[in-house]
Amino acid sequence: MNTKQINKMGYTHYWYINNELPRDKWAGFKEACLTLLDDSPTKGVLGDGSGDGGFPYITDELVSFNGIGEESHETFSFSRNHGRRESDGEGFNCCKTARKPYDKYVVDTLILAEDYFGDLIHVKSDGNWSKIRKEASSEYKKFYIGVSILNCYEVDAKNKEEAEDIVRNYSDKELLEDNDFNINYIDEIK
Repeated sequence: MNTKQINKMGYTHYWYINNELPRDKWAGFKEACLTLLDDSPTKGVLGDGSGDGGFPYITDELVSFNGIGEESHETFSFSRNHGRRESDGEGFNCCKTARKPYDKYVVDTLILAEDYFGDLIHVKSDGNWSKIRKEASSEYKKFYIGVSILNCYEVDAKNKEEAEDIVRNYSDKELLEDNDFNINYIDEIK
C-alpha cells in the first residue's frame, strides 16, 4: 500500500488546569478512566509507563500510562493537583505521543477530563484540538484513499523529452484542470 508519510516528530497534547481538581469529580473521572483503559483493545497498546507493559496506573490522584516497547514515547501523566494547592493557580502539563497508537487513549482521557472538569481544564494540541475531539467522539473512521489523476495535455515541443518537461513544470492548477480520476484503494487507518 502506498501511504503518505506522516510526521511523527513532536506531536504533543497540552493541558492547563485551573487549581486543584475537586475530589468528588475526580472519583467519577477515575471510574471512567478505569472503564476506558481496561477495555480489551488497549491490551498490547497501553502499559504502566515503563514501556514494558503492565496496566495503566490509575489512583485517587493520578492517571498515568504509555505505549509499550517501540510504540511508547512520553508517559501521559494526568494529576489531580500536580502537587499544587488551590492558591497556586493554573498548572500546565503536556505529553508528546508522536502519534503512536497510545495517542488515541491520551486523547480519549483528555476528552473525559474536559467532560468531568469543564472550565477547570483547557486542552490544546499540535493538531486541531476541536477537530481531534470531534473525530474521537464520533463514529467516523480515518482512511487512506489512493487516487490516480487522469488527464491528457496537448503541448507544442521539439521532441518527447521537451514535451514531458513542459508538462512536469505545469502548476498544480494546470495539472488538475479538466481532469478525471480513479480511486485505486481505500484502507482504514488503525
